Amino acid sequence: MPVRYHLINLTLAPILLAGCSHLSVPEDKLTEPKDVIGVHESLGLIRNIGLIIDDQVTGKCWTNVNQIKQKTKVALEQSGIRVYGEELASISPFSTNLKINGLGGRSSAESCLGSMTIYTLKALEHDWKVKIEYAASNFTRSAVIKGYRSLNNQFMSYSEEVVSEFIADIIKGRRDPIVAKLLSENPDKRPLTTD
Repeated sequence: MPVRYHLINLTLAPILLAGCSHLSVPEDKLTEPKDVIGVHESLGLIRNIGLIIDDQVTGKCWTNVNQIKQKTKVALEQSGIRVYGEELASISPFSTNLKINGLGGRSSAESCLGSMTIYTLKALEHDWKVKIEYAASNFTRSAVIKGYRSLNNQFMSYSEEVVSEFIADIIKGRRDPIVAKLLSENPDKRPLTTD
């Protein structure tokens, strides 16, 4: 018996599929009951984080990079999340990279202007007889920040606030029954790192 396919219009996600507006899916995959973990709840699956700081701030406007990295690492570890000081080579629903990007510089002799973005990167896969892989983020926060002489205090305050929110979202996600079931059924494994 031939496999029947249905054409699905993906008007809500054309960017994720690099501009494709339709995808053909086998009919049997449409009728299988599936548990669904929402984007927000998926944070509850995170057990391991590769912590990466990307400092693109010039003019000595951001000099406390190591302090921010250390405070972030301690906060995550105190919440039971294993932290690696390098990018993870194996990204899964249980392991992700958390990137803290700082961009900016001196706007005058007395002030600095910059932005900070804190986000996760996850690899996603779908298997409909063909494997489709793409990267996505399930947590992203950004701010434009101005500081007198430096961005240190503002970047520290902002990163602490966002990391606290991230940790709270992970804890909240773990309360989801489907997330809890997946965590209990999948042993905690150390991810591969890039080094």
